[in-house]
Amino acid sequence: MPLVRLPSSETFFVDEGSGTPLVLIHGMGGDHTVWDSQLAGFRDRFRIVRPDILGHGGSEKPPGPWTFTQFSRQIAELLAHLEIPRAIVCGFSLGGSIGQAVAMDHPGRVAGLVIVSSGCARTPEEQAAIEKRVEQVRAGGPSAVVDGALQRWFSAKFAEANPDLIAYWRARLLGNDYEPYCAVYRLYADIDRQLLDRLGSIRAPTLIVTGDRDPGQTPRMAHEMARRIPDSEVLIFPGIPHMLPLEAAPELDRAVKDFAARRVARI
Repeated sequence: MPLVRLPSSETFFVDEGSGTPLVLIHGMGGDHTVWDSQLAGFRDRFRIVRPDILGHGGSEKPPGPWTFTQFSRQIAELLAHLEIPRAIVCGFSLGGSIGQAVAMDHPGRVAGLVIVSSGCARTPEEQAAIEKRVEQVRAGGPSAVVDGALQRWFSAKFAEANPDLIAYWRARLLGNDYEPYCAVYRLYADIDRQLLDRLGSIRAPTLIVTGDRDPGQTPRMAHEMARRIPDSEVLIFPGIPHMLPLEAAPELDRAVKDFAARRVARI
């Protein structure tokens, strides 16, 4: 699990398995461990690269404000360091938006794109809710929003059955440094401003996935994303809220492997 000095950042990542390169990008406030449940299902098919994005985990934590260009550069530089010309890029939540930026800024690196539980085309009411949370984070840090986040992320049934996992993610969120967390929340609020008008430039085959109980990354958003990304398809998981890589890990494994087999040329 090395820490590597790239041209623009120090990046912590995990590189394991063999086969088609698959980059897994975590979401806001998390780290590479959000994909732990996927590993068993992916190891027989993919070389799995899991970076900690800027401001998170073991990676560098530069001062904000941030742009998606910085994050797309981090992923492209990591692929160059690993001598991986092209990969399937799969991102969860904010990581899905970063994956979009990689496909826009470095199209030659992306053989296929999987966007999991990511926002797009927020309504004025949805944007106002995000802006309110940005102010709450600025005033009180991660602790100001952790309870609401866990309620949005997990179903009550899953949380009751997995108390240790909920405790882990509470601690993971609370462990974020104040300034980087504020900066990444601001970036999360700026998804539409920075990315929305550029979605049409994505040329990689794209799979867009979300749960039908995700209040912030809704099926409406997934279908709007697909309307804007030329070569894309949508898959909606019934009964699943935001933390789809944990609550529907086997189903997501199958969806990604099926997409890779059907839509991505041999790398």
